Amino acid sequence: MKRTVLVALTAVAALPLLSACTTWNERVNHEQQETYSTGAESLQNDRNTAAKNVRWVPSDARDVTIPAKTNGPAVVLKYTGQVPADCKAATPVNGPKALSPDWLPKDVEKKADKDCDGFQVGTVDGVVYGWVRAEEYKKAE
Repeated sequence: MKRTVLVALTAVAALPLLSACTTWNERVNHEQQETYSTGAESLQNDRNTAAKNVRWVPSDARDVTIPAKTNGPAVVLKYTGQVPADCKAATPVNGPKALSPDWLPKDVEKKADKDCDGFQVGTVDGVVYGWVRAEEYKKAE
């Protein structure tokens, strides 16, 4: 009986720690990652998060992932789908090397031939990758 009570109390005490993981990661590591099933879901986002300034992602995009270093040099995203037709042609420039998520393909910056609302955008194997320097991203907030 005492053991059951002890286990229950320990579990209750740990709950705030579990819910604080995101806050801890954001505050200590300055990292935030958001995932959405569709572009429409990310566009409906009304929280103060990375997705709020990424309005160019098409609503039919799938598997949208937006990691951001809140004190870092870049905001990077990826999704499965097409680059929007209204994105402008661009010359590939500095890649997102400073924020290297493990899913970022090697040399993706060489394929970034579009500009979508300030994001450098390129496609590799049917996945769209985009990034913007953090200072440019913050201007849009």
